[in-house]
Amino acid sequence: MAFDFPRDRLAGTTHFDPVDIPLLLGMLFLVDIVRDAGKLRFRYRLLGIEITKRAERDMTGKWMEESLPDLDAFAMIERGYHQISDTSIPHLGQFSILAPGKEYIKANLLVLPMASDGGNFDMFVGMWVYNDDASQPPEHTIF
Repeated sequence: MAFDFPRDRLAGTTHFDPVDIPLLLGMLFLVDIVRDAGKLRFRYRLLGIEITKRAERDMTGKWMEESLPDLDAFAMIERGYHQISDTSIPHLGQFSILAPGKEYIKANLLVLPMASDGGNFDMFVGMWVYNDDASQPPEHTIF
């Protein structure tokens, strides 16, 4: 089952397998949260093919800071990931970013906190659903 989430603790990798939802797999991402000397770092474990195509690069296995050359986008996403990490509250919003050599990439974004042990938050699972009307500048930020 794709979403067998427990009700009394955070879901973990034993409760969710992206392979179980093949129609959405191209839009999914998994981010590992690594605690390094008191600081949180984020590494992309999985990026769906639609995300990779839009980004024009595969960031799978890379740290977020080396994957996002746009410092404004990096700061915005990092701030949002910290907010979710601090609160363990899922996020639903609109993602808008100016892509290199393109217009704006706009998408609806869902990010869910996960914990492999049910309590200590150590991963995000998320999904981007793209809006291909790139003629308009961003109306909202990611978080």
